[in-house]
Amino acid sequence: MGVEQAGHASITKTDITDYQQDGIFAFGEGTTLSIRNSNIVAAKNSELTGQGGIGLILGAKGTIDHIKISGNICNTSDCEPDFFTQIQGAGISAFDAAAGTTISNN
Repeated sequence: MGVEQAGHASITKTDITDYQQDGIFAFGEGTTLSIRNSNIVAAKNSELTGQGGIGLILGAKGTIDHIKISGNICNTSDCEPDFFTQIQGAGISAFDAAAGTTISNN
């Protein structure tokens, strides 16, 4: 079993395009992500379920500012309209993100 480690990324003025599942994904306590003034564009017609532009998950801390996110959809039969109980596509997901996370001007 591998040892979990925190990662750190600072992304500025970058285009991230044509991803199938997730554009940027930060996971776990101690992990940090700063992304500013960038464009995140999903691949069209992905066969994967529920594309996501940016994810801050389970303790990751982030600053997400002035990002244009587009194209994150859910094209499969698993996708349904109820956000709380069914699969969706998302621009930004912050599930149990760390205190101090800021998401603005997107």
